Amino acid sequence: MAGIPGLGVTIVETDELDRSARRPVSPPASGADLLARFDANAAKLRTALGGLDAATLGRTWTMRMGERVLVREAKRVLLRVMVLSHMVHHRAQLGVYYRLLNVPVPGVYGPTADEPV
Repeated sequence: MAGIPGLGVTIVETDELDRSARRPVSPPASGADLLARFDANAAKLRTALGGLDAATLGRTWTMRMGERVLVREAKRVLLRVMVLSHMVHHRAQLGVYYRLLNVPVPGVYGPTADEPV
């Protein structure tokens, strides 16, 4: 999840991403480092989104693997699907992992069954 906002920045600031030219990302040394990476990427995405207009959101963005096109769609659609919906999906997965580990699940849209009323 820490890298998903960074993908949003890439979608906003570029018109194409070639996954075959992807540089490896070093694994975080700790949970604090992972959280710092997420916070930095989220701050960059907030800044990038602040300068958007309808014309930019309507432009086509392409993700490819070399010559093979993986996805080509309007930036506004990809920000919804590849960033927002993807983060919601992974947040839900995290809740399942918490349940399996008997860790209280924090509220997202209100209290959970693990929180006192």
